[in-house]
Amino acid sequence: MTVLEGVVAWSIGMILIAGAAILIRGARRGGKAIHVIGAALTLMTMGNVRDRSNEAAEVAKQPRKKEAGESGDPPNE
Repeated sequence: MTVLEGVVAWSIGMILIAGAAILIRGARRGGKAIHVIGAALTLMTMGNVRDRSNEAAEVAKQPRKKEAGESGDPPNE
């Protein structure tokens, strides 16, 4: 690695760190710009992601359909 490549790599790293600090500061203030950026990132990355950990809870909340041979007696608890 030459000196020039090292300087460029260091500069890019510092720009990324400064950008992260600016985003964190904006998130703490809660301005409109950071809300727009967060909404855009959410739509681009997390829009179609489904949380599979709650699938069992969702199934449990749904009413169970009666089978043809069930008498309708309550289950033993």
